[in-house]
Amino acid sequence: MEDGLYFRWTKVSVALVITLVIIASNTINLIVLYRMRDIGRRMKILLMSLCTSDLCLGLFVCMPGVISGVLSYWPFGPVMCQITGTMNGVAISVSLWSLMAIGVERYLVMKKSGVSKRKKNPTMVCLCVAFIWIFNTLFFGLPIAWEPNYIYYHYDPDVLTCSFTWKHTWHFMFAKFLYPALSGTVIVFTSWQVRKPLPEPSLDEGQVTHVNWPDISERQRKAKALLLCTTTVFFIAISPYSISSLLEHFLPDLTLPPWLRFLALWTLCTNCLMNVFIYSAVYTEFRNHCKHLF
Repeated sequence: MEDGLYFRWTKVSVALVITLVIIASNTINLIVLYRMRDIGRRMKILLMSLCTSDLCLGLFVCMPGVISGVLSYWPFGPVMCQITGTMNGVAISVSLWSLMAIGVERYLVMKKSGVSKRKKNPTMVCLCVAFIWIFNTLFFGLPIAWEPNYIYYHYDPDVLTCSFTWKHTWHFMFAKFLYPALSGTVIVFTSWQVRKPLPEPSLDEGQVTHVNWPDISERQRKAKALLLCTTTVFFIAISPYSISSLLEHFLPDLTLPPWLRFLALWTLCTNCLMNVFIYSAVYTEFRNHCKHLF
């Protein structure tokens, strides 16, 4: 029986495991990425932004959801519900935009075709990350200001979190169509372009270079593998939730089973715990640092 104790505690148990792994894995990610030297500074900043968004999802969305599941009600009040709902959208979107930024960064490196010509100053990447966080916070937070009682997000016991209501059509269209379409197009384009090997620059006679091209090619290969894996996992994880949201929005008479809605949302959350395994598979240095932590 779906509404019985068995279904309730099954949901809580699944959510608890996912939450703990998200928090633990992304804490490890941030520590290890900070220590790594095999990743360029700009790439590292973008990856740390992605891990930070995933960690925020675990702390401010998933963990309150687990607690509410244990208590069978939302104990944190309406203000916290608005924060949780906003953070839910921000964390997912920042992850997607960070992947898009990684693809663009890799594409620009390839087009400039020469590590010696690249600027080492990561200021532009830091500004890009700041813009991503600020824009998405405003995008998912502004609808709250338009509500009479400043209550836009509401607790949904089926999915154990304060979820999106999509009262505004423009909000839904941007979040469900423009965001994924734009980001997906950019990621596919840049991934397709960076599949090509990094060309070696032509050197004039007598010109000396200190660039180690085998090392550069290896870094490029790892960056491409990382981008491909993280992007694939993200879109696989987000697909069930996106499809269920589209069905509920355009077919209001359709009522999805509670267990299906729960699985769709928490499958999306599993994306936030996969990066540690992807980084470990791609980077030997990452695995070595992880071993030293334990």
